[in-house]
Amino acid sequence: MAFGAGIHFCLGSALARLEATAAIAEIMRRAPSLTSAGTPERIASPVLRGLRSQPVRLGALTAPNHPGR
Repeated sequence: MAFGAGIHFCLGSALARLEATAAIAEIMRRAPSLTSAGTPERIASPVLRGLRSQPVRLGALTAPNHPGR
């Protein structure tokens, strides 16, 4: 993800990175059999870095743990 630089640096970048880390960790916890299903497609830009797409194969999901249920 891009958050800019200099005076255009995103003030929420630290929170966005933390949220992305937590979301990816939760996806990996719930879908441990997640595997790559193809070649990732990169963004063709001299300004932005990253992936346009990343095909994945999803196996069985595990149920989320809900305390008190």
